[in-house]
Amino acid sequence: MTNRDKMMTVFRDALDSVLPGNLVREVLQYEAGVLTVGGKSHDLAACREVHLFGSGKAAVETARALKAALGERVAGGLVVSNYAAEIAGIEVFESSHPVLTDKSIRAAEMLMERIGALSPEDFFIYVLSGGSSALIEKPAPPITLADMQTLVKGLLANGVPIEDLNVVRKHLSLVKGGRLGRLSRARGIVLVVSDVIGDDLEAIGSAPLYFDRSSYGDTEAILKKYGLWEKAPASVRQVVEAGLGGGIAETPKAPNPLL
Repeated sequence: MTNRDKMMTVFRDALDSVLPGNLVREVLQYEAGVLTVGGKSHDLAACREVHLFGSGKAAVETARALKAALGERVAGGLVVSNYAAEIAGIEVFESSHPVLTDKSIRAAEMLMERIGALSPEDFFIYVLSGGSSALIEKPAPPITLADMQTLVKGLLANGVPIEDLNVVRKHLSLVKGGRLGRLSRARGIVLVVSDVIGDDLEAIGSAPLYFDRSSYGDTEAILKKYGLWEKAPASVRQVVEAGLGGGIAETPKAPNPLL
């Protein structure tokens, strides 16, 4: 074996070890109606229906591996990706990345509707990965898609760190910062493929199902720090000011008891 062959073997082994499907198979076990993930068991036999949702650049392969493991126990679901794909029994919606478009809004609306329609007797699994910040978005009224596009472009042009960018996104959205997860009455679990150093769950995909410790005050401070407060669309300032005054509820500050 040549040195090149050895290097290619190491490369392929390293790549295989982080493929979403392989990661799922390593952490998940399903037997006799019981799903065990990370040492915690969930009795799917006791649930009415099991639904599979997801968003992100790795969501399709993660969902495909889950569907293969759970088989017909999955009643349906929706996965939002940045490319077209097919998963038996699961709808895949091709959204936009890295730039928000009307597809991003449609994807968020579909997830909001379907997650919100679950009953307390149902169970869902959400596969989340990087890219979700652009793939799913529902701006808080009266912010429009064009307003959000303008703001994000300004943030990126000013070199705003991703951590600060996500704080702003969370407080101008109806799905980020834990808000999507709060729409469900069903219990569920979230499987995360991290693309963030340190694996901060508040940062990955702008945390649609995780709680958020930042605030509207932080959002205002970030926009002012980078000279974007006065340049931001009036609708953005209106939402932030409403949040500061208590007219809009803060993002969830504690773990979701159903997850």
